[in-house]
Amino acid sequence: MTDENAYYLDDSEHPIPYVYNLDVEVVTKDGRIFLGVTIAAPLQNDVRSQMRLLQKINNYIRYAISAEFRARPEGLAPERTTILVGIHLESHPDIFSLLEQCRPIVEEVGATLEIKRTSNVDLESD
Repeated sequence: MTDENAYYLDDSEHPIPYVYNLDVEVVTKDGRIFLGVTIAAPLQNDVRSQMRLLQKINNYIRYAISAEFRARPEGLAPERTTILVGIHLESHPDIFSLLEQCRPIVEEVGATLEIKRTSNVDLESD
């Protein structure tokens, strides 16, 4: 295993404990899909945290454009999909900037990125 791979190992003590897990998935009655990323503790601006965040977003994008996602009975499609990142409001400011840099990549596949700063894990829309 390379040192880079160690960035992504499960770590229940990290604000992004499981890089490869889908935290939340909700399909509404009108066919919209919300894929939720939960970051319940402040995320610092260290390389490991940045790498975990970027990989997590990348995994959600890959899922949203996958054949598995599109083949589901709900007829899911990226253009009806929102990646909703519920992130602790005391996370480092550079982490919010990094998330903003992900927006065009998410939009390129037809999905939407919504960033919700929160002091708790509640990902419901305001």
